[in-house]
Amino acid sequence: MVRSMRVALAVLAAVWATACNQVEIEPTQGRAAADPGQGEAPRPPAAPDAPDVVLITIDTLRADHVGGYGAPDVATPALDALIAEGLRFERAYATAPLTLPSHASMLTGLYPPRHGVRHNGVFHLGQEAETLAESFQAAGFHTGAVVGSFVLSAQFGLHQGFDHYDDQFGEKRSAGSGFQERTATQVTDHALAWLATVDDPFFLWVHYYDPHADYQPPAPWSERFAGRLYDGEVAYVDSEIGRLIEALEERGRFDRTVVAVTSDHGEALGEHGESTHGYFLYDAVLRVPLILRGPGLPSGQARADLVSGAAVAPTLAQLAGLSGFDEVDVASLLGTPVEGQGPPYSETLATELDFGWAPLHATRSGSHSYIRAPRRELFDAVADPRQERNLLAGVASPAAAAVQEELDGHIAAILAAGRPLAPVEIDAQTAAQMQALGYLVSTAPTERTGMDPKDGQRWIELSMAALGAYFDHRFDDARRMAQEVLEAFPDSGRMHGILARIAVSTGRPDQALPHAEMLLRLQPASADHHALLGLVRLRLGDLPGAVAAFESGLQRDPEHHGAHLGAMWKLKVGGSVEDAAHHAERAIALGGGDVMIMDRVAETWEGLGQYEQALATYQRASAMQPDSEHLHMRLAIQYARLDDREPFLRHVRLAGAAAARPDMRNRLGIALAARGAHAEAELIFRELLGQHPGNRLARLNLGRLLDSTGRSEEAAALRTAPAPAAPAE
Repeated sequence: MVRSMRVALAVLAAVWATACNQVEIEPTQGRAAADPGQGEAPRPPAAPDAPDVVLITIDTLRADHVGGYGAPDVATPALDALIAEGLRFERAYATAPLTLPSHASMLTGLYPPRHGVRHNGVFHLGQEAETLAESFQAAGFHTGAVVGSFVLSAQFGLHQGFDHYDDQFGEKRSAGSGFQERTATQVTDHALAWLATVDDPFFLWVHYYDPHADYQPPAPWSERFAGRLYDGEVAYVDSEIGRLIEALEERGRFDRTVVAVTSDHGEALGEHGESTHGYFLYDAVLRVPLILRGPGLPSGQARADLVSGAAVAPTLAQLAGLSGFDEVDVASLLGTPVEGQGPPYSETLATELDFGWAPLHATRSGSHSYIRAPRRELFDAVADPRQERNLLAGVASPAAAAVQEELDGHIAAILAAGRPLAPVEIDAQTAAQMQALGYLVSTAPTERTGMDPKDGQRWIELSMAALGAYFDHRFDDARRMAQEVLEAFPDSGRMHGILARIAVSTGRPDQALPHAEMLLRLQPASADHHALLGLVRLRLGDLPGAVAAFESGLQRDPEHHGAHLGAMWKLKVGGSVEDAAHHAERAIALGGGDVMIMDRVAETWEGLGQYEQALATYQRASAMQPDSEHLHMRLAIQYARLDDREPFLRHVRLAGAAAARPDMRNRLGIALAARGAHAEAELIFRELLGQHPGNRLARLNLGRLLDSTGRSEEAAALRTAPAPAAPAE
C-alpha cells in the first residue's frame, strides 16, 4: 500500500498545482426551517383575496445612492421601476445604524428601547415580541425568509413566525475577512427555491448584504464602477432584485403582490470622519430608501413626511388585511399615527457597549435634525442637509435651544418606555463570525467613561482597522494597531481578544496567555473568556490547566458549546470516551447542528487520537454540505491516515482549492507521519516549505519528523537556519 499511496500523493501534487484555478462550487443549503426537527403547525385558511407580500431589505443602502432618489450615474433600474410604479418615501430613517436592532424594529413596529435589541450579536429578540411573520403565519400565509449574513442568524430571534428561515451560508467567505456571508445571487437562488415549494398566499423576506463593507462586486459591476465599488455593489444587488421580480411576475400574481423595499441603515463613506457605520447618527447612516408597490397603493407618487423604518411591520400588516400590531411605537404609514408617536427616533449604543463612551440618540422635526450626545448637535435640515453647522455650538440661540428642549423631551419619553439593557452572552464562535463581518462585538465590560464619541473617532477607526487586518491575516498590522489602541485604552477587551487570537493563529500561545488572562480579569464571569484561556493553555501543552479552564467555563454557562468542545480533552487526563462523546454531542446540539462546529468536533477527535469518531463526524458534516471542499479535504486526510487510496483520491479531487491550502497540507503530513508513512510526510513538508519558505508550522513539523527518524543533526540545522518572515497561516 505504500507504493499506492505514493502514487496518490503524486496525483495530489497535481491537484495542488491546479486547485487555485478551479471554479468554486456553490454550497448547498444546510437547513430549511427555523426550528429543525419540528413539524409545521396546522395552518388556518388565508383570506381568499389575500395578496402575496415580499419584503426586501438591502443592507447598508443610502437613499441618495438610488437612481429614483436622485442619484446620478448609478445603475438601479429594478428599484427605479418599483419607484415609478409605487410610493416613495423621501424622508425615511432607520432606528439604528446597526443591522440587528434595525431589522428587529422593521419586523415588530417597535423602537430598540421597547423590543430590547440594542446591538449586533449580544442581544436577542424575546419570544414575547409580536413579529410581522407571526401575524402572517396566524393569518394562513406561508412564511419564508432568506438572509444574507450571519448577523441575522436565527439564534438572534428574528426567525419567530417563519416556517422557513434560511440562514445557512455554506463556505462562501467575505473577502478580506474569511467568515460567513453570501452573495446576492445565492440569496436570490434560495428565495426562488423556496417560492417554488409554496402556494399563495405567502410572505417572503429577502435580505441582501452585499453593499456592506468590504465592497467586492462581481464583474461587470466591478469594472463599470471601478473606484466606486459601493455603487457597484448596489448595482449588483439591484440586478438580483430584478431577477426576483421577474420570477414573481412569472407566477402570474404580481399585480396581487405587495413589494416593500428598504434598508436597515446607510453608509457614511467618509462623511463626518466615519468610514462605514455604527457609531454616529448623521443622516448618511440613517436616511434610507423606503418603497411600496402593489394593490391599494398609489403609483409614481412621493411623500415627504418624516417616517421611521419601524413603520414597515404595521404598514405591511395593514396592506395584507391582518389584525394585531396594536402595541407599536410607530403606526402604519397608511393609517392614523399612534397617540404621542412623534417624529422618528434613532439610537446607537455601540459607542457605550463597545467602548464605554456615551450612547447617542437622535430625532428630528420637519425643520431640524438633532443628536443627543455630551456635546449636543442641532442642524437645519433645509439649509444644512449635510449637517455641517451645529446650531448648538457656542451659545445657542433661543430658537435653537427651544427646538433642542422639545426634541430632548421626545427622546426622554421613548427611553422611559423602554426596558433595561439585557445583553446575552455569546460564545467564541458567534463572536468570531460577527467580528469577521466587520462588527466589533463586546464580550468584556468596558469602563463607562461617558466620553463623547466624537472625541474617540480615531480610536473607532483604528479598532475597526485592526479587526479588518486580523481577519485579512495581516497579523503584523493588526497587532500594531491593537497595541496602539491598548496604549490609550488598556482595558479594551476587544483589543486584548484580537492580540490573543493573533498569537494563537501564528503559533505563539505564550504571547496569547497574558491577553487571555487579562480578559478573565476584566470579566471573570464570561464563559467565553474561560474557553479562550483553555484554548491557549491547550496550545501551550498544559492539558490539566486547559481542561480546568474549559470546565470553569461550563460552570458559568452549561450551554457554552465552545467549552463543551474543549472539555472533550479531559479524555487525555483521566476522562472517558463516553464523557468526551457527551461533550461532543452537546457542542453540536448547542451549535444548532452547524457544520463548522461539527468540523471542530471532528478535529478534536483527531487530536484525541479517536480516528473512527473523527471520520464519522466528518462524514456526518459532509452529508449536510456535500459540496464543501473543506470537508472533502478533511475526509481525504482521514483516509490517508487509514492508507485507503481510493476514497483518499476521490475526496482530494472533490476538495478543489482546499487541497492546496498550507494548513491542510500540514495536517495531511501530520496524519501520514502518525501512521508511520514518514517518507510521504517528509515529501509534503518539504514541498510546502519549497513553496512557502516562511511557513512556521511546516518547518516545525519537518523538524519533529527528522528528530523522530533519527536525524537530529539535520533537524537542529533546520531549526537554526534563518527562515523568511512567516506568512499568514
